[in-house]
Amino acid sequence: MEEELKKNLETLKFKPFGYLGGMRGQMEDVIFTANEHPLKGFWLVGDFSNSREVGQVEGFLHKNATVAEIAQLMINLYERLKGMKETKFESKDSKDSFSNQVMLFPNKKESKENSKKEKYRRDNDYFTYKTSEYKCSHCGWKGMGEELEQGDMYDYGVEIHCPECSERFPGLIVFPTTKELMERGTEDDKIVANYSNSFMEKWENSKLRDISQLPDLYDENIAFILKEVEEKKESYIIITHETKVIWKEIRSYEYYWRFVEIGKIFKQKYGDKMVDLVPDVDGLYLYGDRLTSIKTIENFRKELREI
Repeated sequence: MEEELKKNLETLKFKPFGYLGGMRGQMEDVIFTANEHPLKGFWLVGDFSNSREVGQVEGFLHKNATVAEIAQLMINLYERLKGMKETKFESKDSKDSFSNQVMLFPNKKESKENSKKEKYRRDNDYFTYKTSEYKCSHCGWKGMGEELEQGDMYDYGVEIHCPECSERFPGLIVFPTTKELMERGTEDDKIVANYSNSFMEKWENSKLRDISQLPDLYDENIAFILKEVEEKKESYIIITHETKVIWKEIRSYEYYWRFVEIGKIFKQKYGDKMVDLVPDVDGLYLYGDRLTSIKTIENFRKELREI
């Protein structure tokens, strides 16, 4: 992996992972794995799982991707995964009987999700578990939390297992929110959390939401052109008519869904005057890796021309 790319990933708190030069990072309950791709630069995979389902999405960026571009892709993948989370974490029934259960869960009658989550935080605090002592009641292993193995990932936390016998300890390491990172995290945690918060706010504030944000136009048969531009180390999409920029907002990865949303607002504003929204881009960021994205945009443009 390119050194500059590694530095950019490290800025977002990615760490080396595996034997092939990959790196791994995290945003709340989503684990991101970055690896080089022989044709597409580098490959970023987002994963989550809970007791009933798993989800995985992926995206690609060029090897010279900036911190902002990587963060954009992470946010986009995170948002896609959020849509998959239709069920909440549900703990295994007590009859499954993990031998470590007795040590940390003397009260097995707790059933409410909030109670379980708070107990997980007390027993396996994200910010202190690595320096806490653990004992496996199955094989007798004793050691520090930093030696534990990571198990399955759930909706709001990850399992921990004994490094000797792989016995699962009860509860989860509950993923911190960005607010908790700001309050209790390291300086690096706070930098990443602050960057994530400020970027999300900036991204949301840049988005077109209604027709009042668009100027009046009086031409007929307008075919708007969508392009991608770089300004002050930020990536944008712009929509133009002739030489005039009609709209500009921050670009995300796999923004074909956003293309349709913007197109609908433009159609609402300009009505019969608008006949097309033409993407003048290479497609890497617009279409991403969704097999249906090209067809989605083709169908939408066909509707614009037929209305």
